[in-house]
Amino acid sequence: MMTSKFHERAELRFECQECGQCCTTWYGDVSLRDEDIHKISKELGTDEEVFEKRYVARGSRGRTIIKLLPDRYCPFYRDGCTIHEFKPLTCVSWPFWDYVTDSEDNWNRAGKQCPGVGKGRVYSTEEIERLRGFSPQ
Repeated sequence: MMTSKFHERAELRFECQECGQCCTTWYGDVSLRDEDIHKISKELGTDEEVFEKRYVARGSRGRTIIKLLPDRYCPFYRDGCTIHEFKPLTCVSWPFWDYVTDSEDNWNRAGKQCPGVGKGRVYSTEEIERLRGFSPQ
């Protein structure tokens, strides 16, 4: 008998409280797609090449990621997310990352640090599966 994944059998709720916990606590690399780089640099009024030199790095697995500040904070967090309306899909997909939604223990652990976990609307299994596709690696 095959058991279902935690996120397939639980009613998972989330509503971003814009508290900055996910921006100031390192959970994993914030992956950037080409579309994210284009969108963010455009919204910031910055040339993509300049944006990449300042904010982009290569992760341990060769993925394109946001270059964190020395204190491991996101460079776009200053008393709130300065790119909240056009943030990368990795950020949009929090807390529906693979390892967070794999078990009830991990979901509850995330909820201790993120006040938005357990609040808001219930996400469908289909929505969660789609969002899990943007989990950091």
